[in-house]
Amino acid sequence: MINFILPLKNAIRKPAIFWLTCLSIAVAFFLFTVISAINAALEASGTNNNQYRLMTTHKISITTSIPIHYEQKIKALEDVEDVTHVSWFGGFFRDETSQLQALAVEPESYWDIYPEYQLTAEDKVNWKRLKSGVVVGRKLADRHQWNVGDKVPIQSTIWINNDSGSFTWEVEVSAIYHSATPDANNSMLFLRHDFFDEARGYGRYNASWLVAKARAGSNTDSVSRQIDELFASSPAATRTTTEQVFIKEQVQQFVNLSWVLRLVVLAVFFTLLLIASNSMSQSVRERMNELAMMKSLGFSSDILVTLVCMEALYIILAGAIIGVICAVVSVDMVQVKFTTFLPGIHIDPITYWRVGGIAVVLAAVCSLTPAIHIYRLGISQTLRA
Repeated sequence: MINFILPLKNAIRKPAIFWLTCLSIAVAFFLFTVISAINAALEASGTNNNQYRLMTTHKISITTSIPIHYEQKIKALEDVEDVTHVSWFGGFFRDETSQLQALAVEPESYWDIYPEYQLTAEDKVNWKRLKSGVVVGRKLADRHQWNVGDKVPIQSTIWINNDSGSFTWEVEVSAIYHSATPDANNSMLFLRHDFFDEARGYGRYNASWLVAKARAGSNTDSVSRQIDELFASSPAATRTTTEQVFIKEQVQQFVNLSWVLRLVVLAVFFTLLLIASNSMSQSVRERMNELAMMKSLGFSSDILVTLVCMEALYIILAGAIIGVICAVVSVDMVQVKFTTFLPGIHIDPITYWRVGGIAVVLAAVCSLTPAIHIYRLGISQTLRA
């Protein structure tokens, strides 16, 4: 019969070594969990809604605006169901450390194309009633303790407000939205585009990008080509891609983040494997007399190897649990840092199963060398020595 307490006592018999090993393991699993959360946003499979969302930007750069009236020609295409326009506002609240992901959007069509941002009918009416009203995500509202009706001064680093003659925009919280899915960004702020367009000092009647919703079942590549052909000869030629490609390009224009982070995790886990294997081998070597005595009392080599594997599993699981807990606490901060260009960072439930599987595999590999020593262990020779 396997004793579950004995390998636990063996694992913690030297507390300093146990905790140092656990912390090394925790760092690896912390990085793995956080990077898995980032990759969940990078590689999220599109839902039925965003599979058919097409982002149209200026062909040269996303920082160059395109005319809002392009909407009319795009909407006239047979396979386009709806179109809306969006402008990047950015900005910050109070100081530049509190950056905002703020967008100026069309107050009706935007919610039809982005149903994952849930607003009640009353919220939409309240927003339409007040031109300077804004809609904010629940996380953003909780972070700054905003409530409906609060007047909030937000600062822009790009857009000057003609009404105030400064970069300060006085807005009022009209509604707080909730996200329907875990990968939806719950920390955004939406202004009305008509209010933004009238008050800004330059760039009127232009938008940062247009979003077209293609009809279900249509060929999005073909629709994208049709949109770009409409404006190929205009002064503001366009480039159209699916939403998922658009998001990935914004991240990967800095660096191939996913690939670099995976290399980092691979290197960390390789180092971890060496550390854990060395710790287990040293621990077993120091207990050879004990193992020989247990063999003489009738414990088979298989049982002793099982006990050593359980000991390794306890140590690795302890480190993995610490690392995952730290990652869960930290993922919100990571989301805030990346939310400007990569919304939807979250820990997928399957990540926890992967952590458990990796822990089991690492425990088995770390126990390989000790297991060979145990099977080769001679009782008389070891006790005589």
